[in-house]
Amino acid sequence: MNKNGFTLIELLATITIIGIVVTMVSINISKAFEVPDDNQEIKNILEEAACVYIELNENKDLKEKCITSSCIIKSTDLIKAKLIYSDDIKDDEKIEIKWIDNKKVCTLK
Repeated sequence: MNKNGFTLIELLATITIIGIVVTMVSINISKAFEVPDDNQEIKNILEEAACVYIELNENKDLKEKCITSSCIIKSTDLIKAKLIYSDDIKDDEKIEIKWIDNKKVCTLK
């Protein structure tokens, strides 16, 4: 007897494989169209710039103050030090610097 067509198992296996491939492709496509969060990126830039600013040689007194207690750096100070551009920020931001377990932590306030 000559058998024509596919068996039910073959069809189910094929549909399952196609479903897995479509799912993987759709996840990758949706990630490609995600809009990056500009606010988070700017926040990260400001925090990193403040951490660098405190390490500059001319800021030794400020660094000592920050080690003993927390201190606040304004974004205008970062602009004057040419660590960021004024175009990067909308408002006058403040970054708090403090040491926790002998590790410098810079956070946007």
